[in-house]
Amino acid sequence: MIINKNLTNLRLELDNIDNKIAKLILQRIEIVKQIGNIKKQEKNNIYVPEREEEIFSRLSTLHPKLSPKIIKVIFTEIISASRSYEKIFNIAIKEHFLSKIAAQNIFGSFCNTHVFNNINEIDSKDIDYLLIPLDVNYDNLVEINSNFLLLKKIVVENIEFHLFEKVQK
Repeated sequence: MIINKNLTNLRLELDNIDNKIAKLILQRIEIVKQIGNIKKQEKNNIYVPEREEEIFSRLSTLHPKLSPKIIKVIFTEIISASRSYEKIFNIAIKEHFLSKIAAQNIFGSFCNTHVFNNINEIDSKDIDYLLIPLDVNYDNLVEINSNFLLLKKIVVENIEFHLFEKVQK
């Protein structure tokens, strides 16, 4: 197979860009580790969805030629990979065909999902977040246009849940 010289040169340029991106990701991970140590000392949450939204918004504003969706998908994975150096979250998801997709859209690929059928199956000591699909019956109770609610601070014995974040489709 004969490869066009221009194609070879363009691929070399891409390789150089990929190398730069990998170096920047390594720099990002080193800073995330430092932030993780500070969060641990101050007992702050590792996952701060407001900060992630701030990142997505800032990058969308600074780089309008990139679609916000592309920015969100790429940076969700970069953030997820970086955060994995602090902690890999355990997410309880209801047995529902969109639950795994929703968990990945929120936390990226670097999380463990635990499927449950009944809320009593969840061991709250091992679970960081609970992601449940909204039933149409909840529409009157909650004024949001999303399919999932992300819940934190699970206390199964007392059935105490705190709304943590609404997640758009």
